[in-house]
Amino acid sequence: MRRIRKTLSALAIAVGLGLPLCSAPAQADPINPQPYAYGFLAALYKPPSNNGTYFCMDEYRQINGHGRPVVLKPCDGSWNQFWFVDQSGLIHSTNDGQCLWGHVASGPSDGPDVIAEPCNAGDAHQRWTFDSNRSVCNAAGACLHSTGMNGPRGSYHLMTVSHTGSAGLLEQFDWHHSDSSTPINPNL
Repeated sequence: MRRIRKTLSALAIAVGLGLPLCSAPAQADPINPQPYAYGFLAALYKPPSNNGTYFCMDEYRQINGHGRPVVLKPCDGSWNQFWFVDQSGLIHSTNDGQCLWGHVASGPSDGPDVIAEPCNAGDAHQRWTFDSNRSVCNAAGACLHSTGMNGPRGSYHLMTVSHTGSAGLLEQFDWHHSDSSTPINPNL
């Protein structure tokens, strides 16, 4: 009986002080992943012909070496689409350890806008932030942009545009967090 009274007294004091009686576990922000987060980056724009499937950022593996283009492909849970965000804002491919690099190209002769390169935390083109408006921009002022234009082998081109502070649908992305270091298919 004494134990019950002590417990009730402690609860009454906690309620009187406005303390929470239990705490819910913190939820990962789908827009802004925490450092050391594994997951997929999916474009919110869905091309009309894709039956509502998400398109994920994919390291295009048909080219060997660094400088591989990064495209958007239907999310399939593959290693090419599984990424890791570190504390400095680098987005690493879990497939080969390369990092996302982007610049605003002036035209086709300027090369692809978004590629996977060896990681370098000192390179502003590789340090990314996830804004509250769902844009993903790097320290060099380039933001990811889904073109909706067909690319190689069922992919869509991913490019960058200059950061303007607002993000239209083609510039909105969602981080699909994984609780493990193993790929998952966010379409499931």
